[in-house]
Amino acid sequence: PDKDKSSQGKAKADSRVSVHLLQYNGHSPVSDVAWHPAGEWLLASCSPDDSAVILWDLLAQQPIPLRRLLGPGVSFLSWAPSAEYLFAAHTDASFKIWDCRTWEALPQWKVQGPCQAAAWSPDSRRLLVASDCALHTMLL
Repeated sequence: PDKDKSSQGKAKADSRVSVHLLQYNGHSPVSDVAWHPAGEWLLASCSPDDSAVILWDLLAQQPIPLRRLLGPGVSFLSWAPSAEYLFAAHTDASFKIWDCRTWEALPQWKVQGPCQAAAWSPDSRRLLVASDCALHTMLL
């Protein structure tokens, strides 16, 4: 993961509620956020106008962009239940699956029409991707 410019702010509404503003230059509008399945301190966000997926370490309040590659923005995300993989659908008909152990992207795939939805099997070995035209199943 590459580190880049960011800014965060913190405002307290009252003593029981804490609000944190998470911002990253060039990462808006945010189209989707997804909590890491194993905990409460890591989440991912994406933007249709940004080709990077941003991981947010909420303990350190630090954004960590996954490699910015030339290409379309990201419309939605889905963590595998095992937390081994992170699915990222691009605004065109392509998508990436990130290996969360190394943060390397598996080979990029394209489907017929933009990705509309994705669902992982409970064991994280199968992925179902719905596009405008078809359902696609993958075995990892």
